[in-house]
Amino acid sequence: MHGGLVTVLLDEAMAWAAFASTSAYYTGRLEVRYRQPVRTGASLVLRGWVTRNRGRTLETRAEVRSESGDVLAEATALFLRAPKPA
Repeated sequence: MHGGLVTVLLDEAMAWAAFASTSAYYTGRLEVRYRQPVRTGASLVLRGWVTRNRGRTLETRAEVRSESGDVLAEATALFLRAPKPA
């Protein structure tokens, strides 16, 4: 699978974790580590979570794992709280 698609999966997992824990946030910084190839058509386990809540910012992590539990890719990100609509 193209690395950009893997990044989208990781970013989406962290965004949902950020949204579930508080309010709307957006990605401010994202770092991805590709550990092994992610094969198309394979079943994957995707997990994202908040590691630190600083109010205005959230630190998050995510992993893409194979069905057997091998880490294929992982990411960390800093999410910024979205401004309230005027």
